[in-house]
Amino acid sequence: MNKHATRCPSLQAGAVACLVVAALGLLWTAAPDAAGAVPLCDGGKVIWQGDEAVGCVFTRFGEAEKAMCKGAQVLSPTAELPGRCWVCVVKKYVPAIKDPRQWRLFTVGVKRSGAKRASFACLRPSLHNQQPYESIGEPTHYVRWTRWLNRDGPSGSGDFETLRDHRRESPREVCEKPINIECRVKGSGVVVKTGVLPDGVVFTCDKRVGGVCDNRKQKRGVRCRDYEVRFACAETLRRDP
Repeated sequence: MNKHATRCPSLQAGAVACLVVAALGLLWTAAPDAAGAVPLCDGGKVIWQGDEAVGCVFTRFGEAEKAMCKGAQVLSPTAELPGRCWVCVVKKYVPAIKDPRQWRLFTVGVKRSGAKRASFACLRPSLHNQQPYESIGEPTHYVRWTRWLNRDGPSGSGDFETLRDHRRESPREVCEKPINIECRVKGSGVVVKTGVLPDGVVFTCDKRVGGVCDNRKQKRGVRCRDYEVRFACAETLRRDP
């Protein structure tokens, strides 16, 4: 049994029920209102808001972790951009977990006495355009992804979604030195990388260059398709006064 879950922290004014799950030998706390349940953190780290345990961070998420997170909101990585952790937290704190500017409100640790300033950098994809960039100590940057960009077509010599061209057409959106890039066939959910694609197309996806498919470099009978790209830019977090 997790010794840090032996008390039932109060989420809001009102009674909080403590239920013993005999089959698992675990204790979990549930709030009878919309605030949600405080999950157990056996095998994970506790998310603290002041002296109150409000969630957990796990590096794996199996059936046991699902049981411990029952009643809480679970933030999970996606298959497209796999992160390194899962977070389950009282539902009312989800907006703050997704906003790096509010991470200073939390600490993370097995014990409250040894908890450190929170960083949820491990939960990359679930944060979307607020993905943390520097995760040591308090984050100073976050990653802003552009929208999917498509300025060229596959006719003629190929499809050239270059960084230079997108910088020229969208200078406020596309940064000078992206820290990452994603490329895909237009409208698809499949991200492709540099190399020979499953359809035989030779393709380049490079953050310094962009997405490039040159018909002149394809084998006979193979033609470029219509591709789109998006760039990741490191942005400085603004501090509240």
